[in-house]
Parts: sequence; C-alpha cells; structure tokens
Amino acid sequence: MPYVLQWAGARNPTRCRKFFSYRKKNRERPIIGDRRPPSKLGDIQPDHWLAEYTTELLNVLHVLAMLVGIEPAQAQVLEAICDGPTFDFRP
Repeated sequence: MPYVLQWAGARNPTRCRKFFSYRKKNRERPIIGDRRPPSKLGDIQPDHWLAEYTTELLNVLHVLAMLVGIEPAQAQVLEAICDGPTFDFRP
C-alpha cells in the first residue's frame, strides 16, 4: 500500500492530503484576498472519524491500487500507439 500512496502522490501530491484535510475536525483555511468569510455551515463537523470515512478511504485506496496494477499495461499500450503509424495532414 505505501507504493499506492507514493504513486498517487507523484501523480497529484495534494489529492491524499485533501482527502484527510476535508475530514479533519478543524478545516479552516486562511481567507485570501477580499473573499467573503466562510459560511457557519462549515462549523458543523463530526467530533470523531466516521465509519463512512474509512469506507471512502478504502475505496480510494482500492482504485489507486488497481491503477498501479494496470500501469505496466498502460505503458505498453502508450508505447504501441507512439510507435505506430501517424497521419500527416499537411498539404
């Protein structure tokens, strides 16, 4: 599983951090510029890690593991496409 997280981090370094940050007790972010302050609805947070968070995390990790698993096949397909014939549309 560490390779899955490493793979996901290399592709999109903020994705895993965002998953956890949206589920933290304190999700405050600094207000940048002249944006309006956050809604009071953002204050409604669970006081613990919910079981559905675990289910969501496992689903994300399973999808990432599947993507890691098919990466060699994807690389072969890409190589075959790049090595294949091309069209030249120049007059």
